[in-house]
Amino acid sequence: MVYYFFWTTGGFPASVVKSETSVMPEEGPRERLLRAARAEFIERGFADASTNQILAAAGAHKASLYRYFPDKTSLCLAVLEAIGQEFAGGLEAIAGRAADWPDFVTRWSRLLRKQIRVGHFQGCPLSRVVSALPQDQTALRQAGRSVFELWAATLSRIFIGLHGSTQDESLAAEYGRTILILYEGAAQMFTLTGAVSAFDLMEKQLKAMDDRPAALRG
Repeated sequence: MVYYFFWTTGGFPASVVKSETSVMPEEGPRERLLRAARAEFIERGFADASTNQILAAAGAHKASLYRYFPDKTSLCLAVLEAIGQEFAGGLEAIAGRAADWPDFVTRWSRLLRKQIRVGHFQGCPLSRVVSALPQDQTALRQAGRSVFELWAATLSRIFIGLHGSTQDESLAAEYGRTILILYEGAAQMFTLTGAVSAFDLMEKQLKAMDDRPAALRG
């Protein structure tokens, strides 16, 4: 199975599992609820998100919602987990096709620009959901931090695997966080300004890491 990921018009990443026969898996009620909830949380924020709107968008009944998610918090936790796993899986899929680190960066950047061109990229879904959380939602905020760490660890593993520069765990972790910060910064700048040049700069800086890995030591 090959995993592909893309940015939908709802502003969130979704992974598509494609078999050799290109048959798409059928979406069940839980998946429909998660997809609708993601769009709602991103658009309106956790506090203002409407479960009735989520149900309408998913074509589901309340009984279905509470069968899978006892409350709105558990639904948002599931959304954050799905965002984390899908984006990490998408990065791994790109890495599996890349010859080296610069090729990975080229492929990732090309995908981002393609999604921008067709109007499917609307910023980082994790940032959009977490930034709108009320301060008292500590469990959800912690879940957001866990997703950030998952992405950083994934990028660290990809960089080390394609670059082979170090076995130092602390430095490897720093690589991952640096890569993710560059991506998040570019996504935020694009969201604010609509300038694709933010991703041009991201691509340039990420490729420079291939030549100067020691520079990250500070």
